[in-house]
Order: sequence, then C-alpha cells, then structure tokens
Amino acid sequence: MLQSRGRHVRDVRQVFEGIAYEHRADVPWREIPTVFGPWQTLYAKYARWREDGTWTKLTSAT
Repeated sequence: MLQSRGRHVRDVRQVFEGIAYEHRADVPWREIPTVFGPWQTLYAKYARWREDGTWTKLTSAT
C-alpha cells in the first residue's frame, strides 16, 4: 500500500489563491476570508516562499 506524501494539490492552490487575494484586495492578513484557510498559515507560507525566491518565480510572467 502506497502512502501519500506532502500536501494535496488543492491545499497548495488554496494557499496560493489566499495569498493572491491578499495582494489583489490589499487587505490585512487577518481579514482574508477563512475559505482560504487560517491567515497564519497563508502568511507563513508567503513569508517562506518570499524568502526562498519561490514567490517571485510563481508570479513572474516569463
């Protein structure tokens, strides 16, 4: 029996959409709708992606 590893794709997409919502709507992290998940999770992921350069790669139009 195979075990799954990591997060589901839906979870990553949900986090990405939550971060994108924060940028588009220009709202404080605490005001992001809960449909995207806890704001603390979104901010932590954004901070990690920003620090390691992933956010730039995800948002660059090349």
